[in-house]
Amino acid sequence: MCSSVCKALKDKVADHLEDGQFSGNHETDREQFSSVLPHNKLPERVFGQLDWLLRHRPNASKIANEAHIMYNMNRTANWLQQKDDEKVEELISWSKTNLKIMKETEKLRIQELDSKLRQISIDKENRTKALAAKSKERKESLTQEIVKLGFWDKKGVVNAKLKKLKTQTAKRNALKTQINFRNYVLEQKADIKYFRVTKYQRQTVTINQLKTNLLTLISMTTNNCESRENRSEE
Repeated sequence: MCSSVCKALKDKVADHLEDGQFSGNHETDREQFSSVLPHNKLPERVFGQLDWLLRHRPNASKIANEAHIMYNMNRTANWLQQKDDEKVEELISWSKTNLKIMKETEKLRIQELDSKLRQISIDKENRTKALAAKSKERKESLTQEIVKLGFWDKKGVVNAKLKKLKTQTAKRNALKTQINFRNYVLEQKADIKYFRVTKYQRQTVTINQLKTNLLTLISMTTNNCESRENRSEE
């Protein structure tokens, strides 16, 4: 588990680890980061208001909701109360004059956001298809190997088949194929350590360990079948 967490951290926060671009703790960075809020209360408040607006005014435009939130967050009402009537009218007139420009800018921004969201969706779909194709290719390859080797489902079969193989490499590859077939094709449920065919806890998996793992997986399958048979008889 610790090794998995370590790998995930290396992938996700590599820039903040040793030799990463943010690993150096410079004074200029400290000054810049000092203005960052140590909590997420502000965005939570903004999203809370947006959630209320979407539920109570579902037909309102995005720009209207954003204007409402900005009006509240910036305390615009208090600011306007400090201005005289002439200045308030001037600001309102300026807002009306620039309304068309703001709407056009908002329209372009929404189009850009929609385009980015579509691209993200397309990329996600392509990744899903690529993973599915890779999984299908691996299953087909393993199935072809099993057709050649035979499916080893008993301890006696495992011992007999291994005796016929002359080299250690052939034995290792055969055991790896049997375990991978159970993992990726049959999708047998078991502890992940039994499906490790190269390394486990930074140690190379030996042929004896591969054989032991395969026999354990076979035993699990046999026990599950017997349990189902007993329940059906009852």
